[in-house]
Amino acid sequence: MRRLVISDLHGLFPRFLIDRALSKGIEELVCLGDLDDPDVLRHLLEIKMNKILVMGNHDVHLCKELGIESSDLPKDNEYYFDLWRKSPRERQYVLEALKIFTGNPGQTRGIRVVEQVGNKKICYVHGALVDPTLENEGEEEFSPYLLGRMLNDWDYSKKRANFIQMMRENFWILFRGHDHMQDVFSIDANDVFQGEIREEINIDWRIKLSREKRYIINMGRVGNGSYAVFDDSNLEVRFGTCD
Repeated sequence: MRRLVISDLHGLFPRFLIDRALSKGIEELVCLGDLDDPDVLRHLLEIKMNKILVMGNHDVHLCKELGIESSDLPKDNEYYFDLWRKSPRERQYVLEALKIFTGNPGQTRGIRVVEQVGNKKICYVHGALVDPTLENEGEEEFSPYLLGRMLNDWDYSKKRANFIQMMRENFWILFRGHDHMQDVFSIDANDVFQGEIREEINIDWRIKLSREKRYIINMGRVGNGSYAVFDDSNLEVRFGTCD
């Protein structure tokens, strides 16, 4: 199956990109959250293809009307709060998705969604599986699934912590957003504690996946032209093209 994976829409509905994906026979859309605008969610739900929709911290915070001041939320918070207040059906969709924590294969929405691909499992999340810097927050809203970061993690400690969790849950690939950067990290599947974490170098923005490794794929922000097509039939991830 070929999947279009996008993240961090921030009020943008990428209609042209999705229409092109449909015309190229891509069978599934995966969106990793931070929609901001309920109209974007409405448009996504109307698309006639298989969908996996993961909620981001913006979506959850806006729908719960926390009213917090945070650089993680849109600058004009009250404007976006008002949009969600006026869209009860979409708001309820987000709030119900927030309740889904289990990550069992077969889900199509939540704050962490797992997909079974043959004998492998793919995990989709907005933030991260674990983030040690958030452990003392003690509030559901600050779950690593929503707020976990890996940006500028030069010592790779957060990446290794996530690879260890991937091994524990037998995840082959972790697709994530939130940090607005696009890159791929890998490690030997059975050596996550001591093995070298490698940043995958790709000349033509194409990664051939190995079943003997685990991967963290940071999706970047779709408004900056970042997206990927994941094809499990030939074990390939291609960035920035639907061809």
